[in-house]
Amino acid sequence: MSRVVTITAAIEIELPYETMLYQLQEDLPYLLHGGLRSELPKTPYNVAVLAVDDELGILTKPLDVKRLLDRQRQVAVIWEVDDVLVLRPELTDDQAWEVLQDAYDCHDAGIGLNWETIEAAAESLYGPEPQALSS
Repeated sequence: MSRVVTITAAIEIELPYETMLYQLQEDLPYLLHGGLRSELPKTPYNVAVLAVDDELGILTKPLDVKRLLDRQRQVAVIWEVDDVLVLRPELTDDQAWEVLQDAYDCHDAGIGLNWETIEAAAESLYGPEPQALSS
């Protein structure tokens, strides 16, 4: 019995200066299929496994976003569905995901993505937050 395993990896290799991106994109699937060691120059390279997604859950490792961004000298602030649900607990997970996507797509770069922009996206998509019934 076999299973599908998706591995997200960052591979550092030394390439000739004149190598163009399109060449690498065309050649990389062949190189991976044939085995990197047999095709790459005899220079050191590092492989960092950043995530593993195994349909059976045996090899699962969540994506290490910080490590991936560190390699590119980038930073990011991550918002998740649970953050939306703190503001709007009546929404489903799928609705909260839609709110995050809308807030991201419509945010003002000068303001950024924050509690107010998420709240505004939720209200735009699903109306104002239902008020608790008065007793």
